Amino acid sequence: MRIQLDKSKKFIPEDQELIDDFDIIMNKALTISYEQLLKDYLNHPSEQYEIEYPEFRDFRLYLNEKEMNSLRWNKDKMVKAVKDKKKLQ
Repeated sequence: MRIQLDKSKKFIPEDQELIDDFDIIMNKALTISYEQLLKDYLNHPSEQYEIEYPEFRDFRLYLNEKEMNSLRWNKDKMVKAVKDKKKLQ
């Protein structure tokens, strides 16, 4: 990752995709809540999250945020709800 210093003495990232991947990795390191990771993914869907948490993609496709909240952001309950919805389709 390369960062330049511009005339205003601000650091400017040259590759935004690398910066985004770095932010996701740092969020994982700093965040201990599965709920917070999932909320971050819902706000900023990323392939990096889908690689590490493949269930996130299904959660986003089959459940809305209200349903996830009613399931208390519990991974096992949400996986079961997704499986049930897939059976219905």
